[in-house]
Amino acid sequence: MRQPQNERRGSSWRTQLYVLGAAIGAAMGFLSAYLFAKEAAQDADADAESRPEVSPTALLGLALSVITLVRQIAETGRKKDSKKK
Repeated sequence: MRQPQNERRGSSWRTQLYVLGAAIGAAMGFLSAYLFAKEAAQDADADAESRPEVSPTALLGLALSVITLVRQIAETGRKKDSKKK
């Protein structure tokens, strides 16, 4: 069973978008982890193997920031006419 040409094009741009989004997300995650580890190593005391403490308040703030960013990215795909009021 063959797919119509327009369905294949629609699938193609979505696949490219998913791959690009995954690559950007992986790069941002790696960069974030690298910078966190670098700062933790600079602030480490004599015990270099100790794991840095992250407060629940800081994690909550980061989670809210990530949710806000994802929501803003999702809304950029919406047409200007169909914004909710």
